[in-house]
Amino acid sequence: MADAQLIDIAPPDNQLLPDLPQAVARRPRTHFSDAVTVMLKSLSLPLRLKRNKEIEEKNEARNLMTLLHIEDPAANPHPGSETASFITIDSTELKFLSSPTVLDSLRDNIPFYITRRLADLRLFHDKTSKRLTDEGLTDSNDDPTSSRAAKRRCMTAKTSVRRNFQQRIAFIFPQIMFDTGDRMPLPLPFFTHKALRYIIDNLAVLPVRKVEADGIHKKGTILDVEKCSKLPNLGEELSLSFGQYTEAATQMYNFQTLRDKDSPGDGETWTQFWELHFLFFENQHDAEEYYEEWKKVELDLRRERWSYNYAYDPDYYVQRYMTAKNNMIQSLRFEEEMNRRETKWRAQALSESKSRGRDFPSSGFASRSNRPFPEAGSRPSVPSSCILCADRSHSLFTHPRDKTKFTDGKILWAKWNGKSLTSPDGRELCIRFNIGGNPHCVLKDKHGDTRIHVCSFCGDRSHHALSWTCRKRDN
Repeated sequence: MADAQLIDIAPPDNQLLPDLPQAVARRPRTHFSDAVTVMLKSLSLPLRLKRNKEIEEKNEARNLMTLLHIEDPAANPHPGSETASFITIDSTELKFLSSPTVLDSLRDNIPFYITRRLADLRLFHDKTSKRLTDEGLTDSNDDPTSSRAAKRRCMTAKTSVRRNFQQRIAFIFPQIMFDTGDRMPLPLPFFTHKALRYIIDNLAVLPVRKVEADGIHKKGTILDVEKCSKLPNLGEELSLSFGQYTEAATQMYNFQTLRDKDSPGDGETWTQFWELHFLFFENQHDAEEYYEEWKKVELDLRRERWSYNYAYDPDYYVQRYMTAKNNMIQSLRFEEEMNRRETKWRAQALSESKSRGRDFPSSGFASRSNRPFPEAGSRPSVPSSCILCADRSHSLFTHPRDKTKFTDGKILWAKWNGKSLTSPDGRELCIRFNIGGNPHCVLKDKHGDTRIHVCSFCGDRSHHALSWTCRKRDN
């Protein structure tokens, strides 16, 4: 059998084949890559709704542009581009949105097509309820308050949500939180997962207060923030650990996104400020190390946003953060130096006692209260008893944070934040005065009334702490 021959079917040079139309694949506008699709699915329900509303508005603008092109091609030479697809909202989430409470809290971010589907679901539910009434399965009474469902507060599984451990927890913030946030700033501790669950679960019994109309807002009811802050499950500002802070910051950001009425095309948005604010502190490589100091700066910047409506200023943020960081470094160095000097003094006192053939005194500072630091001139040496809790085992600068009571069980009167000693109402106490009385405070003329001379054990002005007037010295 002869070998098969290859046949060249290419046309001659002077006989080109006509161009064939090529199918142009439509490039997706929303799900334009697998990575983006995964990220879109991981968004919380409120953020997906808000994104879909933006897509819907842009699609309507494209359709209108196409309509104008068809009606008057000369004046409108270009039709609108292809519409973008929506991010998926499944049937389970639609049932969840049908709840009046949920719908009310997310109303401003729900696109029209979702509203129409919810209306269809409600119509279907009404028809089903009417059929059940006609069949005698529910109470048929014109007064809705006397129906079986109303009397027994019957529940439904239609609003149930499936667990999804691949997504972040998405809370449905109660309407009263938005009403409160419109009148006054909500504390960051209210946004931890534990706090939000507590607010949602105990909404009916939380402390609230009435507010009057002020020309901008109508009168209504808001959370009593001061009373709520004292509840164990909520807490006051600056009471969070670093881990709790990061958790609360994420949820507060989600809360603020739902209050944003700015369009992304308008430039700076309400959401953008909160994103940049929290990202600044989150992205500092030493954020956890210096958290105890910069958390006060973060609170101050949030309050400035409320009081003055300041825009985000990255240079100012850097300046405030570095100042806080340097303050904490200096405070730690001061504490180390004080501990070193106390150890050195104790060693010297012990050596002198042994050389004289007697025991080391139980309270070295009591017997040598006027002994100055060799390097510090008139500065008094660190006492052997803590002027916060009267314990002999440590000084004020090494006071354990978990020790909040005296040895007799009474709660400590003063407070120590690692940098300053303060009274219950926040006034700073003079440390030198509490160590050795007025003679030891050589800076009284300089600090004036900024530091008060009262006993750090009881608050009395007639004596200092280590005079042991109000408390007994440990033997």
